[in-house]
Amino acid sequence: MSLPQYGIPSHLRHRQILGNGKRRAIIVLGHHRALKVELKPTAHGKSPNQLEWNNFKRFFKNIPRELRPHIARISRQKKQNGRISHQTRMVRDFDGTISKSMHAVGKISNAFFWKSFQGMVVELVKARISFYDFTPKNILVKRVSEEKWIPVLVDFESMGAHASPWQFWLRLNFFSGMKVHRRADRLMHAYVSTAQSPKKPE
Repeated sequence: MSLPQYGIPSHLRHRQILGNGKRRAIIVLGHHRALKVELKPTAHGKSPNQLEWNNFKRFFKNIPRELRPHIARISRQKKQNGRISHQTRMVRDFDGTISKSMHAVGKISNAFFWKSFQGMVVELVKARISFYDFTPKNILVKRVSEEKWIPVLVDFESMGAHASPWQFWLRLNFFSGMKVHRRADRLMHAYVSTAQSPKKPE
């Protein structure tokens, strides 16, 4: 039996659902806005949106200028009838279509994207932002133009040392930075394509 504070509210079920993960769903509110709602708690009974809100306030309170294009900013948190939801910026391509995840796009040969990806990782480490969740469903491919694509991070639930409490060494910036690079490299090696022409999202 689902708890009343979880699941998609009835008054929003007619709206477009962008993503439906294990614990949360993203609902389109308008051209520039989306809403993250909770489907179920974490394995430890915690609110995934509250965890994300805490992480966002901690790591992205003052987003470095170089990272701003790569972060889907959470504009506000809403608590109502036991529910915790997030209003976040909608990420769209240059032609107005909703940007797709790396998972949806598949292997990427766009050279600008990977240059931008590597630059984003460097800036994350420089700013001491412990983002480890480099999974293809958590990163969008935003087409700034036909030739220029950039990555945008959209999920901040699992960040920092608390994400891996048994790895106490991650409290040190040196080891945290190494893990950021290692996770990013793993994703890049899995999704980089050597094809001559970039794959355009459908």
